[in-house]
Amino acid sequence: MSESIVAIAVGILLGAGLVMLYLAYHIKLVMNTLDQHIHAAIKNVSDSFICIVVEKDNDTYYCYRKEDHQFVCQGKDINAMLEAFKIAYPDRVAVIANNTDPEIIKEFEELVSK
Repeated sequence: MSESIVAIAVGILLGAGLVMLYLAYHIKLVMNTLDQHIHAAIKNVSDSFICIVVEKDNDTYYCYRKEDHQFVCQGKDINAMLEAFKIAYPDRVAVIANNTDPEIIKEFEELVSK
């Protein structure tokens, strides 16, 4: 009698272990699929904007890529610079980098809040 109880208990434990392995495998598959979707979404978002540094020299604004300081565009004022940016990159959005002069960032914030 006790041998059959032990056999049943071992069978239940073995079955529960197999169910847990099966669930862990499927959870891992779902997590891998989610990771792929998240990476694709991040790539799509990062491809839709350009992080720029804006400098002002005399009365002209110069716009450079933050990553490699490559020249992007220029303009006599912020609006002209943004129009030049839209011409150069019609499918992208400019994002002002934090290392841009705070006065220039303030000008951009005022322009956006209008």
